[in-house]
Formats: sequence, structure tokens, C-alpha cells
Amino acid sequence: MRLIALEAYGFKSFADKIRLTFDKGMTAIVGPNGSGKSNITDAVRWVLGEGKKGLLRLSKAEDVIFSGTPKRRALGVAEVSLTFLNEGDLSVDYREVVITRRLYRSGESEFFINRSNCRLKDILSLFADTGIGADSMSIIGQNRIDDILSGKPEDTRAFFEEAAGISKYRIKKEESIRKLDATEKNLARLSDIELEIENSLAPLEEAAKKKKEFDALSRELFKYRLTELYLKYDKARSVRQNFEKECEELKVKQTSLDALILESENKRLLIEQNAQNAEKELEEFTNQIDAINKEITVIEKEISTLTERANNKEETRAKILEQRERLNQNKDKLEADCANAKTEIANNEREQNSIRAAISEKEDVYKAKLSEFQKLNGDGNELKAKNDEILNIRAAVLEITQNISTAKEKISFLERLQEDYEGFNYAAKAVLKSKEDFSRGVLGAAIELIDAPKKYAVAVEVALGAAAQNIVVEDEQTAKAAIEFLKRNSYGRATFLPLSTVTVKENREEKTAKFDFVIGTLDTLVNYEPRYQKLAKFLLGRTVLVDNFDNAMVLARATNFTKRIVTLDGSLVLPGGSITGGSVKSKRVGFLDRKRELSELQIDVKNLAAKKEEKLSLLETKEAEFETFEADFNDAKEKLNELLNKLKEEIQNKNTESLLLAQAAQHARENEIRIKAEIDAAIKEIEQNKKEEESLESVDTPERLTEQMALRNAKNFERLELERKKDARYGDRLAATADIKEQEKNIRNMNGEKERLKEEVHKKELAMSRESAVMEETAAELQKNFDLTPKAAESEIVEGNAGNIDDKVKTLTYSIEELGDINHAAVREYEELKKRYDELGAQMTDIIRAREDLKLLIANIENDMTERFKSAFAEIEKYFDDIFKRLFGGGRAALRLIDPNDVLNTGVIIIAELPNKKRQNLFALSGGERALTVIALLFALLAYKPSPFCVLDEIDAPLDEANLGRFSAFLKEYGEETQFIVVTHRKTTMEAADVMYGVTASEGVSQVLSVRI
Repeated sequence: MRLIALEAYGFKSFADKIRLTFDKGMTAIVGPNGSGKSNITDAVRWVLGEGKKGLLRLSKAEDVIFSGTPKRRALGVAEVSLTFLNEGDLSVDYREVVITRRLYRSGESEFFINRSNCRLKDILSLFADTGIGADSMSIIGQNRIDDILSGKPEDTRAFFEEAAGISKYRIKKEESIRKLDATEKNLARLSDIELEIENSLAPLEEAAKKKKEFDALSRELFKYRLTELYLKYDKARSVRQNFEKECEELKVKQTSLDALILESENKRLLIEQNAQNAEKELEEFTNQIDAINKEITVIEKEISTLTERANNKEETRAKILEQRERLNQNKDKLEADCANAKTEIANNEREQNSIRAAISEKEDVYKAKLSEFQKLNGDGNELKAKNDEILNIRAAVLEITQNISTAKEKISFLERLQEDYEGFNYAAKAVLKSKEDFSRGVLGAAIELIDAPKKYAVAVEVALGAAAQNIVVEDEQTAKAAIEFLKRNSYGRATFLPLSTVTVKENREEKTAKFDFVIGTLDTLVNYEPRYQKLAKFLLGRTVLVDNFDNAMVLARATNFTKRIVTLDGSLVLPGGSITGGSVKSKRVGFLDRKRELSELQIDVKNLAAKKEEKLSLLETKEAEFETFEADFNDAKEKLNELLNKLKEEIQNKNTESLLLAQAAQHARENEIRIKAEIDAAIKEIEQNKKEEESLESVDTPERLTEQMALRNAKNFERLELERKKDARYGDRLAATADIKEQEKNIRNMNGEKERLKEEVHKKELAMSRESAVMEETAAELQKNFDLTPKAAESEIVEGNAGNIDDKVKTLTYSIEELGDINHAAVREYEELKKRYDELGAQMTDIIRAREDLKLLIANIENDMTERFKSAFAEIEKYFDDIFKRLFGGGRAALRLIDPNDVLNTGVIIIAELPNKKRQNLFALSGGERALTVIALLFALLAYKPSPFCVLDEIDAPLDEANLGRFSAFLKEYGEETQFIVVTHRKTTMEAADVMYGVTASEGVSQVLSVRI
């Protein structure tokens, strides 16, 4: 297997996608500090499953995603991929294997193998026993050197398990143990279930017997209830059939009546038809008489006209001539009006053309001014920029104000903690906060009266220890009163330091002064009021401060372990040789830290207040400038806007004037058309007048008068004849009306009888419906309760009358009630539970057998693991000793199991003895010696089981040139079997590389450059 390439996007400082390709041999990654070259190591470790934020140099998981710069936005995802050439080492059927890890800013994480979704577990399983992994020796950084040498022996063991190839065995063993635990739990659960089932079987069997008896009685009751229901159905059916027969007889009578009524209706209709015919004839006679009357009226009017004409012929002629003269005069006037209208139209068109020209000129001026206005609005961007600048300053002022507020809140909080003596024991708090009379003599807690520079704060707090809470008082009387106060209220115990009784022994420094690493006694390094000098000497005068633990041990030995020594990081060596050390996360009061933080915060508040005043002054200046600029801008804009509005108004007025002229022109055209129409009408009237004059001359009035009088007499005779016929037909219609009334009376009588029969039929049908409802109800009950039709039920009934059947139903019902509550599922539940009980027995047998098989499997796995680990451990120890000697030019190295009897769980201890030196604690080795020891162990593991690739992140930094040459030579030697990716600053290491990548950083973004050597 070989690593082919690494691709990353959005990972830490790699905002753009990068791709590094790797060949056999050694690849060096170089670059200045802060360029991001170690992020490549983190990328490899991260994609292989590393989740520890400390190893990845993160404060939180999403810090792996590019967080942005002032010129680059933050990304929402980070992705890293490694591509491997699979030569049978990986258990997948692919020549190339790509593993990918992706993290979104939302916290969602994804893993892929060859772009297919998978779990982190799948990736860890894929690389198990290959020598590759986040926790293996295949990836080592500077911070890992100390972890490997000073870590727990149990953690060191993991490297040897990986090399021995038993990781998969351990996974298999753990999986088998989980299965065994699950098997034991299943067996216990099944035993409980078996006992529970046994307790349930007996009562369930009794319930099943009762259910069977219940079923037998229910079946018998079923038949009798079926019979009872069927007899009810049969009775209803018989009654319904009788009503049905009676109903049919009544319907026959109805049919006879219907025939008689139909016959009478037909007679009535025939008589009505005759009456209607008579009515139509009467209407026709009336219409004819009316028509003749109209003709007579016209004739009489004509006679009157002819008579008048004969009497007034000359007068009529004069009127006609007079009318013609009037018509000719009106025609001449209309023609003159038409000419005037045409003139008005021509004048209007000229005026409109003039207005259009004026509008065009005004619009050109308006467009020019509008362009000028738009240009002025462009200057509004400068106004907006000035306003934005003011807003930014205001935002800065607001931010500073918020920071001041936050700092003040924190100051208030810290002050409350100080006032409440947060972290002190209850007794000390009670005395320090008491308002009793003795409180006037209480000066404060010991740590409260001492101040220390930041770099000495940890050492001072460690040195004080519990004495930090000692209460300093004026004299022993105050101490006595305070103790009585504690006793009286059961507040506990406290230690008091009366200034009147505190004594200090002389401290001889001659033995410590000769050591350069001694910083001094703590009482000389802290600040306090002069009156507390004895107190400071009493508490801190016998404690010597040195720079580190190694020097503390040197001083302790030199003073024969008679001095109290503390280091800057808080390790404490006490007289007699006891040593206290470890993490600095103490639970002490923290008065010094809080006091210092309060002071720093108060300075910050002053600085922020000054900065705020500066910003406010700038804001005032910028606002004044803005107001002046805004006033000038608004004035110019207002004047130009007024001019634009004036031009717009003038254009609108001209448009209105043009519109009014257009409307006037349209009115003139319409007037011209109207006048022409009136002229045509006048001409037609003149022509008609001439025709009337000609007609007056041509009519022979006396002869026409005689004809019209003869015609009037003939029409009067015709009207009298029609009136006679109308009177005769009116008598026929009256006779028909009497016959119709007689037929209607007969029809009403027969309809009354029909309604009576219909009511009788309805009553019978209601009775039939009631019986039908009974039949349907009983049929439905038969179907619902017995799943039988009435016809099918007839063959299922038992013999007997209704009374006997009812008695039998009552008897059976009582017997069933006597049985009490019935579990209707008892038979099925009993059979199922019995079956389950039998199956459970078989399952328990199988599980017991499986448990024994798992125990045997675990024992075999442990035997294999033990043998493999012993064999690998022995060989790796030989390689380690040999390589250690080659790297150091002598010396001795060994590996030891803490408990050789517990090979599978015991931790591993690394022993290193440098040439010409006696055996030393690994902590006492220099940085270069520690790094070279880890390198020796790395090459020993690679000698036993070569890893496909190995990433080394600046582990050569502590090495001198001689050791660096040996290190480079080893890289060349092992490079035949293992790819090395070395992050380095050292020239010697670079010279040994086959390929070199340079990492640079520009504006917070890392970039990669390739150099082929």
C-alpha cells in the first residue's frame, strides 16, 4: 500500500483547494513559521479519525473550517481526502482507495470511502493493523514526543499492539465480550421470562377450560336465539302478506275509479275545446268589426279633408308658397354657417401647430434640467458616504460603550467575589464578613494583604496553600473573640495570625544564593504594606522560588532537602523530600488573579473611556461637516427641483391648451357635418313643398268625395252583418260553460272516493312497512349475529313454539352468567404461551451452547494475542536497543512490561541509558535526547513492521547537526519500505528529501508550491 495524494479544501488556513502528490521516498514540507505547514499534518491526522482537539490544536471542532480573513469570507465546510494505492493491504476490492472526511459549520460530519457514505468506525476498521491511524506512530509531531515518553504506560502499549498486528484481534475480542455480555443478559432475561410463563400457564389453562364450556353453552344458545329471531321474522312476514292482499283489492277499485274519472275528463276537455273554438270565433268577429270601424274612421277623415280642401284651395296654395320662401332663406343661412365653420377649423389647426412647437421647446429645456438634477442626485452618494462614515463612528462609539459596560459588569462581578471571599471556607468567610465588635481588629485574609506580579502568582498561591485563608488580626484578643464567635454559631474552625504575636526566624540564604537559577525568596518578590513585612516573611520567607522542576531538585539535593522550594509553574518540593506537582488547575481562592484582573479591567475601562471621548469628538466634527454639506446639497436640489416643477407645469398648461383647441376643432368639424345635414334636409323640404303645390293642382276633389261617401256606407253594412253573427256564437259559448261545470262536479265526486281509497291503501301500506321493518330488522340481526339469511336460517332452527324457545334461552343465559368472567382469548393464549414456553426452552439451550462457544473463542483470541504480542515485543526491543545505540553512538535502551503476568493489559515502560551517563529519569533528558529516543522507537517499530507512510512534524527541531545527519540517513534507509512526509525547518533534512513542497501564507490564506529535487 502507498499514499498517492492528499487533497484539502477549507481546512484551517487552506481556503482554496490544494493537492499534494506523493511518490516513494521522502517528501519534505517547508515554510516559514505561521505559514500553515503543520496544518497538513493535522489534515492527515483528522481524515484518519482523530477527534482530540488538543492534538489538532483546536478550541472547538468547527475550528478546522476556514474562519475567514478581512478580505476572504469564512467557508461553511472543510474537506480532506487521502488517496492510497491498494496492493492487497486493505480489505476492499479497489486498486485505488480514497477516504474522505467532511465537516459542515452546522456540526454535521460525513465520512466516505471511494465517495460512498460510511461511518468513522468503517475507516478505523479498514486501517486496523496496517500501522496507519490517528493514534499510531505513523504521525508524530513535536507535542507527541513528550506524550509518548511521559504518557501512561498503558497508552504507550497501543503503539506495540498496532505493530504486533493484534488491533483487529482486540476489536474481535471486545466484540466477542460484548456478545458474551449480551448472551448472559439474554440468558438471564429468558430465565425470568420462563419463570414468568410458568406462573402464568396454570391459571391460563383453567381459563381455557372455562372458555371451552362457555363456547359449548354459547353454541346451544346460538341455535335457540336464532330460532327465536327466525320465528319473529316468520310472524312479521305472514302479517305483511295479509296486508298486501287487502291492499291489492283496494288498488283494483282505485283503477276502476281512475277509468271513470278519465272518461269524464275527456268529455270535459271536448266541451272545453268547443267553448274555446267559440271564444276564438267571437274574438275573430270582434277583430273584424274593429278593423271595419278603423276603415270607416279613415274614410270619414278623408271625406272631411276633401271637403275642407274644396273650401280652402287658394288659401292652401298661399301657405305652400310662404313655406317655400322660409325654407330657401334657412338654406342660405345654413350655407353661410358652414363656410364660417370651415374658416374656424383652419384657424384652429394653425394655432395647434404653434402650441406643439412651444411644447417641444419646453420639453427640451426640461430634459436638460432633468439631466442636471440626476447628476446632482449622483452627488447624493457622497452624502451617503459621509452619513455612512458617521454611522460607522456611532457604531464604534456604541461598541466601545458596550465594552465599557461589559468590563464594568465584570469588575462589579469580581468585586462581589472579592467582597464575598469566594472560594474561602465557611468559617473564614463568617469571620471576614462579620459585623461583630471584634471585626475592627480583623485586617483581612493573608492572600488579601499580599500582591504578586503575574509571573509569580501561581508560585505564591501554591506556596501559601491553605495559609492563603489564614485571617490576619491586630492581636490575640481579636483572635480569641473571633474564635468564640465561631464556637457560638457552630461555624467551624479558622486559623488566625495576630500581628502582635507573629515571629520570624532568621533565614540564611548563603546556600541558595550561589545558584543562578534561584530567583529569590517569595517574601522579597511580592508587594505589601510596610506593616505586613513580618507577615510576608512568616508566610513566604522560607520558600525559595526557582525557574523549573529540574533546578528545584538540584537545589533540594544541594540543601539536603531542608528547604521549601517552589517553581514558576507551581511544583513544590518540601523539606524532607516530598514533592507536590501536576496540573495548575487548582481550587484555591484565586484572590491574586482576581485582584490583578480587577486592576487590568479598571485600566481597560479608562483607556476605553478615552477612546470613546476621541470618537465622540470626531463624531461631532463629522456631523458638523455633514450638516453643512447636506444643507448645500438640499438647497441646490430644492432650487433645481422647483425649476423642474415649473417647466413641468408650463408643459402641462400647453398640453391642456392644445387639448382644448383639439376639442374645439372637433366641435367645429361636428358642427360643419351637422350644418351640411341640415342643408340637405332643407333642400328635401323645398322639393316636398313643390310636390305638394303640384298635387294641389292635380287632385279632382268633388269626384273623390263622392267615392269615399259610397265606400263608407258599404263598410257600415258589413259591420252590422258581423255583429249579428257574433251574438249568435256567444249563446253557444254560454251553453258549453254549463256542461263543463256539470262534468267538473262529477270528477270531484269520483276524486273524493279515490282519495278515500288512497288513504285506506296508505294505512295498509304503513302496516306493511311496519311489518317489513320488523322483517328487515330481524333479517339484519340474523345476518349480523348469526351470519345467516332468513332462508338459510330456516334449516338451522330447532323444533318448538315461541314460549318453549324463550324458556330455553333464559336457562342457557343463566348458565353462561354462572360461569363468571370469561377470557375469550384464553385457549389461544394458552396454546401460544405453551408453544412459547417450549420454544423458550430450546432457545435457552442454544444460548447456553453459544455462551460456551464465545468463552472458548475469547480464550483462543487471548492466546493468539498473547503469543503475537510477546513475539513482537521481544523483536521490537532488540530493534530499539540496536537503533538507539546507532543514533546515540552507544548507550542502552530497553522496553519493560509492568506486569509480565498480564501480557494483554499491562503497560510498557521505556528505558533509555545514554552513553557515558548513568541511567536517568526520562524527564531529565534534554529536548534533543528525548526527540532522538522517540525517533529510535519509531524506527524500531518500522523495522519490525514497516508502515506504508509516516508523517513527522518538526521532530528534528531539537536535534543538533550530528544527530540530524544520523536522522536523515535513517530516513533514507527506511525510505525503501516507508514513505516519509517530513515537516521541517532543517536544511540537512531538506537535502535528504526527494520532493519538496513549500507552504506560504498571504493575508491569512496558505498556499502550496511544489519543487522537484
